[in-house]
Amino acid sequence: MYRNQILMIILVMFIMMSAVPVAHAQESFDVNDIISALGPRTDNTTDLMFDIFLYSIFFLCMINMAFISDKQQLLVIMNFGVMIMALVSKLMVGTHAAARLGPNDFGTLILNVGLMVLPLSIAGMARKDKGQKSNHAVIPAVIAGFLGAAYFFLFWVIEMADLSELSQF
Repeated sequence: MYRNQILMIILVMFIMMSAVPVAHAQESFDVNDIISALGPRTDNTTDLMFDIFLYSIFFLCMINMAFISDKQQLLVIMNFGVMIMALVSKLMVGTHAAARLGPNDFGTLILNVGLMVLPLSIAGMARKDKGQKSNHAVIPAVIAGFLGAAYFFLFWVIEMADLSELSQF
């Protein structure tokens, strides 16, 4: 086995071992709560719009995983990071009961900036393999980056910005 594959296996095992005590530390841990939190929120239209943005970013990054070459491990890790950021933003940010981050927290800003910057970085760093006419990983990454930018700016205007001060001018 290659050294990078061994390190990735060790990393995955470490993450799995650290997730078990956290899950058992919860008093009422139920998988159905997580599944229901992953579903679209229908209480208002802005939450549904944000969910559609996050779903589309997640699925574009999942499609992009098939196009990124195995030799470009950093891009695979960055793409996986975008997928995790979309899931964390869906599950942990908001005003619902399971949310741990509020819309105005610094962690929310970092997640939103990552959803915008990382896919565009992946598109810029992707190289084509020998014999390929073009790199197919660029198109989904650019689309995910633009969706991340739209999500970031809409989330900022609707949830984070205090627009009541603008009425004074």
